[in-house]
Amino acid sequence: SFQLRVENEFTQTGPLRGAYAAGAGEASPKDTEAEFEAYLQGFKDKGSLPPSWSAEVEEELWREARTQVHYTVEKSDIVEKYGCSSGEHMVLWSMAEAVLGPLGSIGIGIGIGGVRIY
Repeated sequence: SFQLRVENEFTQTGPLRGAYAAGAGEASPKDTEAEFEAYLQGFKDKGSLPPSWSAEVEEELWREARTQVHYTVEKSDIVEKYGCSSGEHMVLWSMAEAVLGPLGSIGIGIGIGGVRIY
């Protein structure tokens, strides 16, 4: 949901975050990881992680994130992988909105290299 939110913020409101900021030379891959870490912390702070969440699950998430978080993900990528009728793209959208609020609010309280994105 992080990558999709970064994509939606860029295409609909314009700020460069995540992979877009890194691609434009405005941030480093470490900045992208820090943004993702802050995003994940938002789920923790709001109690939005599933009951099955554990240190092992988080470790696996980070193994995947370190290789994938530097790439953009578009709605069409989600639909292609899961199918439109799955509604997965809306689930991911809703997850991000629950933690960050509506589009355009991701920029509140963070700068590139900052700590919090919510």
